[in-house]
Parts: sequence; C-alpha cells; structure tokens
Amino acid sequence: MPPLVHVLLVNWNGLPHLQACLPALAQTAYRPYQVVVVDNGSTDDSQAWVQANFPQVRWLSLGRNLGFAAANNLGIRRAVAASAAYVALLNNDTRVEPDWLAALVAAAQENPRAAICQARQRTWDGQQEIRFRFVPAWAEAEAFHTPIAPPGPPQPTPFASGCAMLLRAAALSAIDLFDPRYFMYVEDVDLSLRAWIAGYEVLDVPAAVIHHRFAGSAAPARQRMHWGYRNQLTTLLKLYEPATLRRFWPVISARWFRTRNRFALRATLACLTWLPGTLTRRRFIQRHRAVPDAHFLALA
Repeated sequence: MPPLVHVLLVNWNGLPHLQACLPALAQTAYRPYQVVVVDNGSTDDSQAWVQANFPQVRWLSLGRNLGFAAANNLGIRRAVAASAAYVALLNNDTRVEPDWLAALVAAAQENPRAAICQARQRTWDGQQEIRFRFVPAWAEAEAFHTPIAPPGPPQPTPFASGCAMLLRAAALSAIDLFDPRYFMYVEDVDLSLRAWIAGYEVLDVPAAVIHHRFAGSAAPARQRMHWGYRNQLTTLLKLYEPATLRRFWPVISARWFRTRNRFALRATLACLTWLPGTLTRRRFIQRHRAVPDAHFLALA
C-alpha cells in the first residue's frame, strides 16, 4: 500500500482561498491522503463552509493566530502521531494539479535521503513559473518569474518553499520542525538548511505542479519587513559555520548593523533579544552537523 500522506493547510480568515483550493485538492490522484485545515483562529465562515462542503477534511482549530510556523508544527505532530509517512504543507492560496502529490511522493520514495521535496510553482493564470533564487548571505530566497520549462527529473536545491513542500516524517527527529519563534517568513529556508546540515537532501520536483496566488494571506508590509530581517539574521547566527559567517560578514554587517534602515535595526534588536535561545539551538545543530555549509552553498 502507498504511504499515507497528511496534507496541511494553515488558514487564517482565508475562506476565498479555500473555496478555490479545496475543490482542486479534492481531485488529487494520489491515495491515501488526508487533508487537515489548521486554523489560526479565523473569524470568517471558513469552518462552516469547509464542514458543509468538504466533510472529509479534518479541521484543527487553534483558537488564535499562532502564525505559519507554530501552526504547521502542531499539524505535523498530529500527522506523525497518526502514522503519516509524509506530511505535505500547502498554502491555502494555491490550486494543485491532480498529479502534484504523486510526483512528490515518487521523488521522495526514489531518493531515500530526501527529507524535503518541493513542488514547482506557477502563477495563478498558469502562464509562468515562480522560481526562487537563494541568497546565502541573507539566508533568504528571492522569487522571480520565468517561462514554463519542460519538467525534468528532481534536482537538489538549497531551499524549498513552504508554500508546497513534502516532509519525510522519519527525518524530522534529526531535523526538527519549524522554529516557532519565526511566526512566518524564512522558516522554510531555516528548515531546508537544517535538513542539508543534518545530512539529508532537499529536492525540487518539476513534475509536481501547483498554482500560487502569491502572498494571498500576507501581513502588512512593515510587519513582513520586520519578520523577514529578524528571521534571516537569526537563521544565519543559528546555522552557519564560523568560516561561513566570516565570509559573509561584510554583507551581514552592512545589512543589519551598519544600516540606516530603521526596520532592519529594529529587527536586529529583536534578533539579539533571542540570542540565548538561538545559541542553545546553534549548539545542538552544530554538534549534530553531518556536512559543511559548502555542501548546500554550492547549489546557490
């Protein structure tokens, strides 16, 4: 029997997105899979609509907005406890192609060292691909659009987008889950790099296609900037080897410490208040490191 997959949709007042996402998701060809909506305290009619139209979808209500990272962590733990072999994370502002999940599972099954497999994103109208360029000195990935390319085999990538990724449950004990402090943004970069550091692989799977509205549930720009700067610097301090930090220090210093950007400066202060917890996490990650940073930086 094929391995069980739990598909998690984190939702916060996302009824219009769910109304497009769930009908397409119901056409997923792969079996067996279970869809779980992890709801961050929505006050719209999301729950009533889902329960009326998709009673087979499980609803996990958190009662308040815990953010993308912590909400997914709760869903992942529930999925693992329910004996799911894989956990697929999917943004609610997406529309999947029927074979998306089968392609992700096939890539993971054929590559036992792959802890994370990401789907290939396209624009909502299907006219372009949404690709990502990893920026090592920022611990961030920048999105850009390209013409649609013929699907090839899975390829290693330094970073997998949390918009549509498959996690191998058996690898999570070594990698751990999202850093719940992040709330949202950069948590997928952090998780991807931890997978590489622990000796696993991260794969891009072009045959797994989803369509993404992009930033459908985004926070205000000022909040996004704060979370982004804070979480990027935290990831750098937590994960990189001393030699890597020295290599990128001119960029890090200019971006976070010698800048006049008040958003960056405030985020730097917030990052420094986390430093004791970050250093505790760093010691654990470095103690269990299996490969050097160069292993994934070569893919950037």
